[in-house]
Amino acid sequence: MTRRDSLVVALLAATWILFVTAVYAPDVGRGFVKDDFGWIEAGHRAAIAPAAAFLDSRVGFYRPLVDLSFAADWAGFGMRPRGYGFTNLALYIACVAAIWWLARTLALAPPAAALAALIWAVNPHGINMALVWISGRTSLCLTLCAVLAAIALLKGRHGLASLAVLAALASKEEAIALPLILIAWHALLVTDRGRPARSAIAVLVPLAVYLALRTHAHAFTPGSAPPYYQLAYALAVVLRNAIEYVDRGATIGAIAVLLAAAGLRAIPRIGARGRLMLAGAMWFVGGYLITAFLPIRSSLYAVFPSVGAAIACAAVIEEMTTSTVAVRTRSMTMATVLAIALLAAIPIYRARNGRYVEPARLSERALRTIAPEAAAAAPGAAIILRDAADPLSSFVGAFGTFATNAVRLESGREVNVWIDPPPGGWELAGLHPLPPHAAAVAFAVDRGRIVQVRY
Repeated sequence: MTRRDSLVVALLAATWILFVTAVYAPDVGRGFVKDDFGWIEAGHRAAIAPAAAFLDSRVGFYRPLVDLSFAADWAGFGMRPRGYGFTNLALYIACVAAIWWLARTLALAPPAAALAALIWAVNPHGINMALVWISGRTSLCLTLCAVLAAIALLKGRHGLASLAVLAALASKEEAIALPLILIAWHALLVTDRGRPARSAIAVLVPLAVYLALRTHAHAFTPGSAPPYYQLAYALAVVLRNAIEYVDRGATIGAIAVLLAAAGLRAIPRIGARGRLMLAGAMWFVGGYLITAFLPIRSSLYAVFPSVGAAIACAAVIEEMTTSTVAVRTRSMTMATVLAIALLAAIPIYRARNGRYVEPARLSERALRTIAPEAAAAAPGAAIILRDAADPLSSFVGAFGTFATNAVRLESGREVNVWIDPPPGGWELAGLHPLPPHAAAVAFAVDRGRIVQVRY
């Protein structure tokens, strides 16, 4: 690296460290929310029998690598959520490092590689959910394994590529498109055209193994999944998804390009990086190949595809910096503009975390109050949670359909927990209302406090 390149990379890295320290470090692992309790129980089972995570029958998603990550956390932290949150933070940092490595493997210069990693890392859509909500690690596991698979394939390490593809598939269902993305990348970016069949086999064999294991486990299929996870081909649904997901996955990259153009006083252009920009677009579109057809939308679905947008936008910015010597001398100005804009936006990012942090805090307060009563109750006792109409401070927001799982994990006792009014989808989750005259202890939410009330 030149001295100027080193300064740009150092400035971008320091900006990212300050950003993460201010925005995410205080809020990771504040408490368990909703699906977290199901994952913790799955991790507990996987800690006892790791092979069962891959082979046992299940009702729901097939994500054995995530099961094993929760098994490791259960062994290390039990029911202490902070440790689980730091695992998410470690996965996020590993993703940032892997994207830097991928960008360098693609021959982007160090400043552009740092930009690619930064653009992905500060996306306001999905990253906060993946970090602050413990269950969001599914997208982090998928992204890390997918990026490592791309690096291995580009370097001709077919065995490692196969293992990474299989790990991505074992993390989340969107990885179904990863083999197609990697085959397209090989055709577009690998200058040595030798053994293309070997590369295709390296990414397709893991897919076959995954489909066989998934079938054996009787996990969700497009036909057996709940209605909100079944593919919908209505034009209105697909168009709305396309518009929203382009925004969630690519807007931050477009903003970075505009700020860089202002700092460099240059016009974005394709130039010699056209193939790399196209490869990034392929990754972006392929990453949404499944989720674009789902009636339910989630910002988590942007985490994996946005890698492609980050790579493409970094390639555009690098192409601008190489246009003239005069433009190259302004690269530090460009980096300073990006850094100032990002640090100025920290309060906005912090505020966006609230939708995930407040339910986690309520969950912690609720379990501390309810668990002693549950531990002292007779086996099979009932607990009623009278809910408040507050999306951030409510039992439904904290537990969803996992209230019984949560109290069982915290207290170690078999109790029946019912939220009144019940969460949406309670019938599909197999929940049953308590009998009219069941002996029960009742709790309510009073302005964020958990209080025992008369049943």
